[in-house]
Formats: sequence, C-alpha cells, structure tokens
Amino acid sequence: MDPPQPDLDAIAGGFEFLGDQFQLCANLPAYQGGQQILVALNEITQQLREVNQRLDGLDARIGRNETRSSAIDLNNTVTKPDQPLEPLHALGTNEVIQDFPLTVADIRTTSGAALNHIFNAGTWTTDRGYFAGKTTTFEVALRRGSADSVADQQEQPTHRRH
Repeated sequence: MDPPQPDLDAIAGGFEFLGDQFQLCANLPAYQGGQQILVALNEITQQLREVNQRLDGLDARIGRNETRSSAIDLNNTVTKPDQPLEPLHALGTNEVIQDFPLTVADIRTTSGAALNHIFNAGTWTTDRGYFAGKTTTFEVALRRGSADSVADQQEQPTHRRH
C-alpha cells in the first residue's frame, strides 16, 4: 500500500477559505477604529508641524527684539556726544539699519530722511517695558537731530536762475 498523499484540492480550498476569512477582518471594529486612529494621528502631526512653524517665527521675533533691546539699552547709557552708538537693527529683517549714526553727535549731521528711515525701520514699538511712557536720552537726541536736520534743510537758501 502506498503512503497517503496530500489532497491538494483540499489545501487549495483551505487557503481560499482562509483568504475569505482574512478579508472579513476589515469588518472588525478594532480594525476600522485603527484606520480612524491613523487618520487622527496624521491630522495631529500636521497641526504639530503648523505649531512648530509658528514657534520658529516667534523665536525669530524674540531674537530680533532682544538684539534691538540690547542696542537701545547700550545707547541709553551714552552720556557724551562722541561716545559710539550701538547700531539698531530693523525689527522686520534684523539687519543693521542703514545710515545709523555712529555717535550722538552724528545724529545732528544725519539727514532728516535717514533719521525718518531709522524710525520707520521699526525701531520703536508701543511695548517698551521699563521705558513705556518715558522718553530716553537717545530718543531725545534722535528726535532733536531729526528736527534740526529738517530745520537746517529748510533754512538753506535756494538759488534760482533768472
């Protein structure tokens, strides 16, 4: 007598049965809930990316404010016209403001347009901490220099040709 042989049709039918049963696993609540969990995790991941981008922007703004505040603090200690000033940085770009006076004495010779550029570059904000409601020596010099520069430009006679 020959040894028993496997029934290949029965094996194939068993695999077909297993395949059908595995497809039905998609109907299980745990499986469907798992898909919902993955979708929710993807949404949370996207929100975390957006929060991270906002925090990066906030870090950059804080850095610009710290740079500006340090320069203002140093400039507010200046007591002599020939003492050097720390250049201020524009709030939007954190780059040194062009044409920034080197000393308080230089403020008087800086053009009104350049001084206006300094103010317009975001040098002064409404939130000034300790200096809120106070005018600093540096600001007085800048404002006085700006007013003097404008007055000097207006006093210069214009020569007309006849």
